[in-house]
Amino acid sequence: MQKPEQRVCRIGAETISSELQKFQTGQYRFGSTPATNDMWIAIDLQDEQFERAVAAYIHRLLSQRHRPFVNAPLEEHCPRGRDRG
Repeated sequence: MQKPEQRVCRIGAETISSELQKFQTGQYRFGSTPATNDMWIAIDLQDEQFERAVAAYIHRLLSQRHRPFVNAPLEEHCPRGRDRG
């Protein structure tokens, strides 16, 4: 469930390159303010294994820049087949 002011990063076939570049270059920042302490990452690439690999890659990138992500678990909220066709 999204919080007010929560950022949403949507990754699909048309946005994957630009969104991953934002994570690679540190354009997405995290901090203690409501505008920077949370982000929802929605990945829809029509391939569950690829989506999980992208999520793991983003997790590794975030862990390199932000210590709290090192031990943060990845959670899947809408597994394929439930809410998607």
